[in-house]
Amino acid sequence: MAQDESLIRFFLEEAEEHLNVLEQGFLRLEQHPEDLSQVDELFRSAHTLKGSAALVKLNTISEVAHLMEDQLEAVRDGKLRPTKALVDWLLHTLDAIKGAISEVVKGNPENPGLVEEASRSLKEALKTTEEVKPEKVEPERPRVVPSAEVSEEGYIEEKRSPGRRKEDIETLTHFVRVHVANIEKMMALVGELTILKNYFLSESTEANRIKDEIEYAQRRLLKEIEDFSSRYAYSIPEKIKYVDELLAEFQDLEFDRYEDINLFARKIQEITD
Repeated sequence: MAQDESLIRFFLEEAEEHLNVLEQGFLRLEQHPEDLSQVDELFRSAHTLKGSAALVKLNTISEVAHLMEDQLEAVRDGKLRPTKALVDWLLHTLDAIKGAISEVVKGNPENPGLVEEASRSLKEALKTTEEVKPEKVEPERPRVVPSAEVSEEGYIEEKRSPGRRKEDIETLTHFVRVHVANIEKMMALVGELTILKNYFLSESTEANRIKDEIEYAQRRLLKEIEDFSSRYAYSIPEKIKYVDELLAEFQDLEFDRYEDINLFARKIQEITD
């Protein structure tokens, strides 16, 4: 339970940054819908927010952020236009996520109905949002390139393409082709790893503090044991100790019999608590 609370605390710190990025980006998109330069960054923030929320088991926030991520992906890929209705939905959904996070901070559970509400309002927004239809491009007719030419003597001359130069091959070996989707997944994982890194750094600090307390208690415990042992190591056993008959009745006094042992036990208890 304490571990989950620590993870949620780090999630809240990380989420605040992404919420600010999304809010500023949506406001800019509302004022300049033709400027899509920041959509890719907004998509990554929504993707990281979704993954981080799922990591700390805030499934409602994760699903709502997933809806937001899908719309930003469609805008980025040119499948949707960022109309006023869509941007209003993004801002409204962002406010809903902020409200859900505020409830988590107060210790209240998530509201599962938030996902259904966001889905319903999204359908209403998409009714007025124009989908970008791909333009029909007529395929180019294949151009026949003669692979051979006839010389004046009637022989066929084969045209061979020049081989790739050695310099080109050496240059290409320094590059790796990576799909854009894989890079986006890697960026999302970096956000999740940041949360886990901060959590483990905090836990390691707490572990070092506990270690120092244990070592201090160990030193005190060993000192008390040594003092107690040295005090009674060479004492005369009770069986052979001479006792006057007049003092025999005082042997049963609890203070005389258990004073040192009780003090020693109390010190041990104090050290171990």
